[in-house]
Amino acid sequence: MKRANIFFILVFISVKILAIDTVAVKIIGDGVKYYHLKTEEPNNIYILKVDLTLDNKIKLGIANDRIGNEGATVNEMSKNLSKNNFVFAGVNADFFGGSPYQFENSMVIDGEFAKGINIGRSLFAVSEDNVPMIDTIKFFGTIINGKDTISVTSLNDENDSLVCLYNKYYNIKQKLDDEEVAVLLKPESAFRLNILQKYRIVNLFYNSIPKFLYVDKYLLIMPKKLLNNNPFVIGDTLSLSLGLSADLKNIKQMIGGLPKILRSGKEIENFAGHEGINNSGFFGKNPRTAIGYDQAKKYLYIVAIDGRDNTNSIGMTLPELSKFMKDLGCYEALNFDGGGSTTMVIRDSTVNKPTDLTGERKVFNSLFLCAKNITPDIFNSIKVSTSKTDLKLYEKVDLVIEAHDCWGFTSFINSENINFCYDNNLCFISNNELIANKSGITTIKWNFGKFNGEFTIKID
Repeated sequence: MKRANIFFILVFISVKILAIDTVAVKIIGDGVKYYHLKTEEPNNIYILKVDLTLDNKIKLGIANDRIGNEGATVNEMSKNLSKNNFVFAGVNADFFGGSPYQFENSMVIDGEFAKGINIGRSLFAVSEDNVPMIDTIKFFGTIINGKDTISVTSLNDENDSLVCLYNKYYNIKQKLDDEEVAVLLKPESAFRLNILQKYRIVNLFYNSIPKFLYVDKYLLIMPKKLLNNNPFVIGDTLSLSLGLSADLKNIKQMIGGLPKILRSGKEIENFAGHEGINNSGFFGKNPRTAIGYDQAKKYLYIVAIDGRDNTNSIGMTLPELSKFMKDLGCYEALNFDGGGSTTMVIRDSTVNKPTDLTGERKVFNSLFLCAKNITPDIFNSIKVSTSKTDLKLYEKVDLVIEAHDCWGFTSFINSENINFCYDNNLCFISNNELIANKSGITTIKWNFGKFNGEFTIKID
C-alpha cells in the first residue's frame, strides 16, 4: 500500500489523494475514461470522466419506459436503451418514493417532459449543445383557451395536482372523479420547451378514460368548474406552454437529485435543512452517487462510492463527498440517490458492489453516457448467428450477435442496426429474434458496414 501523498495518475486531476491502494484506468469510449480508486479509509470509488466537447451524448432512462410501473435495475435500463443507442456506461439517479413508487423530481428526456413538478430540489440538466448546469429549476405550464388562462400544476404526477397533464411516459388512471373532466390534446407542431404552441382538442371524457397509450397526444385532467365560462369543444384549438424557469428553451436532458453539494467551487460543510433534508441517517457515511462538472463546463464527472462495509468501503458523508468532488475538479456538483441504490454499469456489467443482499436494486430512472451514433467504426468485430439452426414451424429463436467494440468490450448491438437479406420468405428477424414462417432451408446474409456474413437454418 502506498502511504505517501501521490498524484492521481494519467493527468486525471492535479490534486493529491492520500494512500491509494489500487487504481484501475480504462478508456471506455470517445472522451470517456473510467477510474477505480481504492483509498486507505477504506473506500472503493468509481469515476467516469467525460469530455463534453467530443462526440458522445447524455441519455436518460425510465424504468420500463413508464412512470407508475415496477422499477428496474440500471442494467435493465441500459439494455433497454441499447436497443437504439450504443451505451458506454450509466448510474442510478433521482430519489424515489410515493405510491406507487416513482422518481421524485422533474425530468426531461430528449427535449420533452417526462415529469414536471416543483419540490424545490436541485436538477442536473444538459443543453442541446452538451452544456451542463445544476440548479433548482422550476416547472410551469399555462393553458390559454379564449380569454381564460389556466395554470398546469404538474405533468405526469397525480399527487395533490389541481390541473395535471399526462403524456406517453405515464400510466394514466382509468376512472375520473365526478367533478373531473379529461381533455385529449394533440400538438400541431413538434414539442418545444417554453414555447406557446397550438394543441387540437381531440376528445373529451367525463366518466372514464379509454386504455391506450398517448404516444403523440397529451391528456389534461382538470376540475369541470374551470370550464364553466369557456367550455372546450372537440376540434377547437387551445394554446399550451410547458417550460422551465429562466427561459431555458434548449434543455435536452434533465434529471433530479438532492442536494447540491458544490456551489461555485465552494464546499458545503453543513447540509442540515438544505433542500428539505432533515433525516439524520442521510448525513452519515453511506454509499453515494454524484455528478459534477468543471468551471469551463468541458468535463463531466460521475462518481459512485461503495459503503456500509467496514472491511472494503465505508462510504462518505455529504461534506466528504463535497470535498471529493471539488478535489476531482468540479465547480458545481449534485448528489444523486445513494445507499443501496448506488450503481455504476459499464456496458451492461455492474462495476461497483451494491449493498442490498439481493444485488442490484430496482430504481426508477438512470443517467447514461452513449456514443453519438451507432456506426461500424465503433466495432472491431461482429458475428451473427442463431442459438439453434434446426427449428420447428413458427418457432422463435434468439439471434446471437457477438460484437466486440474498439475499446475492448463485448457490447450489445440490436438486430435493427444490421441489414438482413433472405433468399426466400421462410423466416423474418425482429428485435433480436428469428421467427420461422415456412418449412424449408434458408440462408440469411447480413451486413453492417465493413462487416458481413451468412448463416443457414432448417425449418421443419
